[in-house]
Amino acid sequence: MKKLSDYQRRMLLIFLTANLILFAVSAVYAYIIDSADGRDIVGCSMKHLLRIYCPGCGGSRSLVFLFKFDFISSFRAYPPMAALLFFLIDIDLRSALSIVEDDPSYLRRFKLNSLLVIPIVLLIHFFIRNFLLIRYGIDPLGDLINFYT
Repeated sequence: MKKLSDYQRRMLLIFLTANLILFAVSAVYAYIIDSADGRDIVGCSMKHLLRIYCPGCGGSRSLVFLFKFDFISSFRAYPPMAALLFFLIDIDLRSALSIVEDDPSYLRRFKLNSLLVIPIVLLIHFFIRNFLLIRYGIDPLGDLINFYT
């Protein structure tokens, strides 16, 4: 059985640490948004200047709803959030198992190209959400509907 090299182990630890930091920052940000009653704290320049949603608009609200286990509201706010979150958790678990078991086979079944799924899903969601908003006036978030009606 092949073992992880020192380089592979270091890279996996860096990857896991970065993901844990990202998750912690997201949790804190979701808590701040929740305590502000869902108001737009930071603001989205694309939404304010171009009157369209950016690829991530609604992601923070979706994360807040996910932390509250309100999956329907989370899906309404940002449909790909739960799938992307579970995808990242799967990658993290595979990485952690590879480190603990000292066995790269957990990651062999995972193709690095599959990480391209994340930006592709974000762009598809971006185009569909803005097409529905501009063409049909469908706005699940309700932030820009007044501009298009």
